[in-house]
Amino acid sequence: MSFDKNGALNRQKSNFYTVKYQDKARINEKIKFLFKYNKMNKNSIVELFISSEIDKNFCDLDNKNYIISPFKEDSIIANIGYSSKGHKNIRGFIKEYLPQNDWKIPYRIVYVDIPLEIY
Repeated sequence: MSFDKNGALNRQKSNFYTVKYQDKARINEKIKFLFKYNKMNKNSIVELFISSEIDKNFCDLDNKNYIISPFKEDSIIANIGYSSKGHKNIRGFIKEYLPQNDWKIPYRIVYVDIPLEIY
């Protein structure tokens, strides 16, 4: 994030996401997550990668089964449910690409770790 000389967040120079969601849900209830992302480049392609296989240290992100969804403009809605009770964390990352010659060149990765309770 970038701040001005008065300590206020400079939204145009910052790269971050916000998420709105219900932090408690019943077993098998779909939880709606509304992600908004502030792109570094207005022409970027942005995707959300989420997996139940990511550990709390975000080590070894290769070879995971990801739910991958592209952002529409600056936001995305993800609906996720759990089949067991307890404290859970939605983990993943937001990847921003610069489109160049039909290649996706990684530009920025922002990690996501969201706590919730399933009862």
